[in-house]
Amino acid sequence: MVKLPPLSGRFFILIKPMRYLALLVIVFTVFSCAQKKLVPVGNGVYVDPKTYTSAYENEQVKIVVRANAWEGYPSDLEDYVLPLYLEVQNKSSEVLEIDPRDLVILDEKGNQYNALEPKDVAEAVRGGSGVGVSVGFAYGAPTWGLSWLAGGPSYYEDTEDIINRAFIPGRVSPGATLRGFVYFQKIPDEVRRITLRVGYRIGGRREEVAFKFEVRKGSFDNGNKEGRPGDSEGST
Repeated sequence: MVKLPPLSGRFFILIKPMRYLALLVIVFTVFSCAQKKLVPVGNGVYVDPKTYTSAYENEQVKIVVRANAWEGYPSDLEDYVLPLYLEVQNKSSEVLEIDPRDLVILDEKGNQYNALEPKDVAEAVRGGSGVGVSVGFAYGAPTWGLSWLAGGPSYYEDTEDIINRAFIPGRVSPGATLRGFVYFQKIPDEVRRITLRVGYRIGGRREEVAFKFEVRKGSFDNGNKEGRPGDSEGST
């Protein structure tokens, strides 16, 4: 029988640094990716930081915006895009209209992000040919490639939630509520503040409401579960 020589101290000297390096990589990944949240800040609207909710209300309309609210499939959709829950209630006796071009995000550096079409988001998440597909709605907005979405860790065939839970802009009848998720390009890591602008037309007049959010990192526990975005607890 061949006897193996005892392991030398040099072997352990080489192994330990590699273990520490692997541990550092894991810790860095967890804290840099999983802890970023959008937190609403007050600016003439009601805010509830615990549920990441902002709300605006007057005699004609009630608008609720909630961040970090995606509970559908795929569960890691926020690795690809930024989904924001939007709810618009028409309290007036006239038809309210929302155009896709009325939904935009601006960051503190002046960069603008137009809303993405749900079908384009679903296509990109499925790992389709996304290159050259417009990231905005087809109302004369500039077109950009969606190839930046195709670099995710995995692709999904089942993307029904992306379509079925989407906010589809259009006409809102008197007394009716339109709700769903609006999808935007993923916000770059260096951005610290964003403003969601929601425009609408009613009675021939265009109005706009601004919802401000800060990008924060840390430990969060808001207890947000499926179905809660439909609750309009925020009011002025």
